[in-house]
Amino acid sequence: MKVEDLIERNNDLRPGLNKENKEFYDDFLVYVRTTSWLKDDIQVEEQLLAILQDILEAQKNGESARDYFGQSPKLVADNLLKKLPNDGVSFAKIILYTFFGYLAITFLPTMTVPGKPIDIGAYVVSAMYMTMAILLIVRTIGTLVYRYKASKLAGWLKNVLGILAGMLLLFPAFAMIYWLKTPVRINLDGTLGIFVIILFLLGLAVYNKTAKQGFLSKPVFFYIIFSAIIGILTRLPILSGMLENKTGQIILAVLILLACFISTGMLMWQAHRDKKDDDQ
Repeated sequence: MKVEDLIERNNDLRPGLNKENKEFYDDFLVYVRTTSWLKDDIQVEEQLLAILQDILEAQKNGESARDYFGQSPKLVADNLLKKLPNDGVSFAKIILYTFFGYLAITFLPTMTVPGKPIDIGAYVVSAMYMTMAILLIVRTIGTLVYRYKASKLAGWLKNVLGILAGMLLLFPAFAMIYWLKTPVRINLDGTLGIFVIILFLLGLAVYNKTAKQGFLSKPVFFYIIFSAIIGILTRLPILSGMLENKTGQIILAVLILLACFISTGMLMWQAHRDKKDDDQ
């Protein structure tokens, strides 16, 4: 089975867990997936599925997941990962997916407004930093998932501290894009810009198809596609002069804001749907 098939099967079976077992397995799942970078994806997902099936079987017999394992879930996960062989290819894929995913999210939207040279160097440096930051965040989530539950801090305070820590890590990446100046700049107006956008979209389609479980969510993918379409339209000869007058600039700003609102709405609806599914 492919990784996507194993994940889908896991998602189909998890609703069968009772509340106690679901909480136990969800923490176990997060910990394993966020600390198994050097392990083969297929083997990791096979083990996660097998453990889920064991918990479901024990549940039928009136035994809880915690009783079934007889020890802390973190220790079970650590022992499981130690038995799996390391796979450098999987780790390299994660780095590449993160790097190019960030570039897609930040680079294509800036292509909506032609006429200004784009600092490629700043984007590359920002993407390198962001890749390391995201890997650090994911790793931290994995290592703290059980400490977070054991902490005596109020839930709202935990969330606030987590958001602030995330913002502190993410801010430098966006600051680099706007304030860092490098000699690697290129003007992507006209036909060249259209060609680069189309090439980027094709690469993004392949990237998202091959990435684990679709690396980019549909709302983010929508925003990128919308930005790319605007970028192409503003470079067409018939519309290239649109940005030279105030009316055209206002229309462009409205379209970009509309895309942001729609994407945000889609993200909120998706989060609400996922939470609803988890509560069932």
